[in-house]
Amino acid sequence: METIEKGRADGAAQGTPLFQIHDASVVRGGKTILHVADFSLAEGEHVALLGPNGAGKSTFIQLLTREVFPLWREEPPVLFRGQARPQLAGIKRTLGIVSSTM
Repeated sequence: METIEKGRADGAAQGTPLFQIHDASVVRGGKTILHVADFSLAEGEHVALLGPNGAGKSTFIQLLTREVFPLWREEPPVLFRGQARPQLAGIKRTLGIVSSTM
């Protein structure tokens, strides 16, 4: 299981984050394969996900794009521009994903 901690660059824009994840767990086959304790990404901020195979990079992207869902929480663990249920088209228009397999 990979745990992703908070990642925010100094000087990032204030206000509603583009993505905000808090206490999100993705479970497959009864095993937690990804847990994001606290992550926030501001509009215009760029990040790179680096790690070995099986570290959870693809699962993290799928969590952002709503291809996988976290365990249910009273307070939604994943927000896009402050919304718990954004439209998928809006998310995909916003992201630019580059992979070494492309």
